[in-house]
Amino acid sequence: MKPITEFRILEIGQFWLLKRALPDQTTLIYTGEDLSSVQEMDCRIFDLRLLPWLRRSLAMARLPLPRSILTLS
Repeated sequence: MKPITEFRILEIGQFWLLKRALPDQTTLIYTGEDLSSVQEMDCRIFDLRLLPWLRRSLAMARLPLPRSILTLS
């Protein structure tokens, strides 16, 4: 098993719990409405234009998810 420092985490939501605890390992896609709460945070704001990037990142194993998710159309 890999050490925890080698894992990559994808956090999607508005509370960014993992991003606070493991900021260097976590990619946050913020879905909340209050953008001022994340203006100092290294994150991406959810937008439909983000989906191609997300799919490419998952396919290249930058972010770990089961392969079945990658085949959804």
